[in-house]
Formats: sequence, C-alpha cells, structure tokens
Amino acid sequence: MTQSINRRVTIYINGREVESTLKSLEGELAKLKTEQRNATIGSEEYIRTSLKIKELNSVINEQKKAVQGLGDSWKETRTKLADYSNMIMGVQSIFQMADLGVGKLKDLAKDAAALDDVYADVMKTTGLTHEQVEKLNEAFKKMDTRTSREQLNQLAYEAGKLGINSAEAVAELAFVGISPR
Repeated sequence: MTQSINRRVTIYINGREVESTLKSLEGELAKLKTEQRNATIGSEEYIRTSLKIKELNSVINEQKKAVQGLGDSWKETRTKLADYSNMIMGVQSIFQMADLGVGKLKDLAKDAAALDDVYADVMKTTGLTHEQVEKLNEAFKKMDTRTSREQLNQLAYEAGKLGINSAEAVAELAFVGISPR
C-alpha cells in the first residue's frame, strides 16, 4: 500500500518568508547560528535567536522524520515482498516434489502392470497359477546371471509353448538356457 504525505510549511524569519526546502531551512539555520555567535550571551538578541534556532531545528527534525518514515515504510514493504517471494518459492518446491512423487508412482504402476502382463503370458502358456509364477520369479532372482528377469520370463513363456508346464522344469530350462555350458 502506497502512503502519500504532503506537507506545506511556511516559515518566517525576521519577517520574511523562507523557502521551505530542507536545503534552504538548513541554510537559514546556519545564518541564525552565525547571528547568535555574534550576539552577546544572555542578551535579548541572543535569546530571540536561540528561540528561532530551536523552532527551526524542530521543523527540520520533523521533516527529516517524515522522510525517514517513508524510508522505513519502503524497507518494510521490501522485507514483506521478500518474505512472500520466499514463501511462494517454498510452495513451488513442494508442488515440484509432489509432481515428482506422482510421476514415480505412475512409473511404478506401469512397471507393475507390465510385470503382471508378463506373468499372465507365462501363466497362459504353462498353466501355472499366479502364485507359482511369483515363486518362479523368486527363483529367477536367486540365479547368478546377467540375464534380466524379463528375459527369463520370456524363456518361461517359450517353455510353456513347448509344453513344459511345471515350475521346476521351467526354472531348470531357464537356468540351462542361460548357463555357459
């Protein structure tokens, strides 16, 4: 929210109007201080000049405080904007992490569906149950080979096409098919 402050100060020193800019006010203050230095301490002229100096100092200080207040207000606004920016960046990071997590879950679901398709193919050709195919895959995991489980399941599928329908025989055939004999 923008704050607007308009001030108009009319200052008269020795019966004449003084321009009301900080620079001119400070110039008049300097003149008054010079007058005071040339006056006798305690004289009427000295006291009158002291009062004018005091009044002019209060006007100058009031104007400086108003300008300072605007600076403080701007600083506070910048701080709040920086805080909001950091908050937005944090929320954006959370959404990005959630998006990555959802992407990983989708990938896992696709992988699970693909594995289920492979299991279905093996079950169709071998006549094994889903549980038996899972046990066969556990056996595949224990094999010391560089052949992927997908390839081993493909071998099991082909074994089923050849009429081999026991889990042990399929596992043995898969092992023989990959062994370096």
